[in-house]
Amino acid sequence: MIIETTDAQELLEKSLNLITSNGNKEEIGKHLLQALAFDNNLIGLNLALGDFFSNTLEIYKSYYFYKRELELHPYREQEIKEHIYFILAWNTSYLGKAEEAIEYIQEAIKLNNSRCDYYNSLIYMANHAYKINDSELANIAKTFYENCLEKQFQIERKIIQTELSTKQYFKNTKTKIGILSSYIHSQAAEVLLLDIFKNIDETKYDFYCYYINDVIEREDDCTAEYRKLSQSFINIKNKTPLEIAELIIRDEIDILIDTLGHVKNNLLDVFSLKPAPIQISMVGYWGSTGLPQMDYLLVQKGWTKPEETTNYHEKIIEVEHFHYRAKHQDINILQTPSLAKGFVTFGCFNRGQKINSRVLSIWSIILNYLPDSNLILSYLTLGEAEFKEDIWVFFESQGIKRERIILEGNISTEKYFHLYNKIDIALDPFPFSGGCTTIDALWMGVPVITKKGDRTAGRFSESFLNLCKVPELISENEEDYILKAIALGKDFNRIQSYKETLRNKLIKSKISDPKAAANHFEQALETIIELEKTKTTSI
Repeated sequence: MIIETTDAQELLEKSLNLITSNGNKEEIGKHLLQALAFDNNLIGLNLALGDFFSNTLEIYKSYYFYKRELELHPYREQEIKEHIYFILAWNTSYLGKAEEAIEYIQEAIKLNNSRCDYYNSLIYMANHAYKINDSELANIAKTFYENCLEKQFQIERKIIQTELSTKQYFKNTKTKIGILSSYIHSQAAEVLLLDIFKNIDETKYDFYCYYINDVIEREDDCTAEYRKLSQSFINIKNKTPLEIAELIIRDEIDILIDTLGHVKNNLLDVFSLKPAPIQISMVGYWGSTGLPQMDYLLVQKGWTKPEETTNYHEKIIEVEHFHYRAKHQDINILQTPSLAKGFVTFGCFNRGQKINSRVLSIWSIILNYLPDSNLILSYLTLGEAEFKEDIWVFFESQGIKRERIILEGNISTEKYFHLYNKIDIALDPFPFSGGCTTIDALWMGVPVITKKGDRTAGRFSESFLNLCKVPELISENEEDYILKAIALGKDFNRIQSYKETLRNKLIKSKISDPKAAANHFEQALETIIELEKTKTTSI
């Protein structure tokens, strides 16, 4: 039996009181760590430490203390166990351990299988795991709908469908398009859509935005542009799904667009009420939502394969290409570092969820074949000394000295772009490939070695490289990926040639043509509207 010391208990209670009253973070951390020194087995202490470090974005420490709480006190109340499993799953995911993350979130689902955020997390994490294909992901999404939304919103769904049946749609000279998203600021999906809407035929379409704004600081230039483009720009914070759906019906939206899918803070509960006659998911998430009420999934050509989408509720509509732009346009490209240093420097600046042990093993093989080469990595959790040590120890176990592995934590957007000038070659992760990071690398003249994907989330870089007409950087499999990286890593002049030509290739590619992207989007909308008219006529 563990004897709880009074000192440790008092310190824990002090820190919990400070948390409740939004007290000073440094003081809270000090009390908790002092309590740990008195009694590291005190029930609830490791939980409090896990929560504290999670809030300060010290993911590795949070992961350690949550795991310790489960090991020491496995029979806690269900609500506490759910909380631990849920946050622990996300922490584990950020550390690049997708399979372990899935195990934790599945434990949370066993305790409560009607929580939407648990299933959303499972689907998002499963996209980063091996041996899970698009068809299996769609089945998880269907289970999410059946367990979380189908029964929960039966009454609201009937109300909305009754209201919807009294409206006449596509009756105006302009089609009304609604964008429903938790985020209308500078995120990749929202910027992509904005560039389309700015170049679309304004005589044909009116735009309406429904968004959630928690703090005014979240609004930026992207928000302002959406506000300017929209006929109506409504903050739906604190509104119920039914209230949001009724706003959409009031505005007689013809086509409602989802930009999040199963990404965190999505609004699929509103889409499940079907407040618009046509609902489309696109750009923010790349797979099936699992909702029978979601009519279409709009994807870039080459992202999906017909045999992988047979169990999708949504009908797949392909566009020739979307439009992407690098975040910083004014940073000069410098000479590739290898010409001056005499050795190649690889790099990857994708988020940590994509950097798994298999990827690190493949990169180790490349580094061992080029014994003078270096590798630079940059993502959030590399800001923690303990996690850095884990990464260095891993590479040392592969025979690679830690001096060759340069690790950067979270950095500013400007520093991130300048970091591309310090590498010769970008190594793309898998099974979840780079997206905007690949565009950014190409903008900075850095060649990206990628592998053909076996699911939608693994094909983004492949698609971009094809559009930029550098298919020689796309490998067929892991072995080919290694060989291509080694061959390019030995050819400094060829790397410099990419440095001098890739930005121009990107600029001249379809990726950088917003007007063409807008035209393809309009064609997709026209196809969808015709399909819906055909349905109505045949009934």
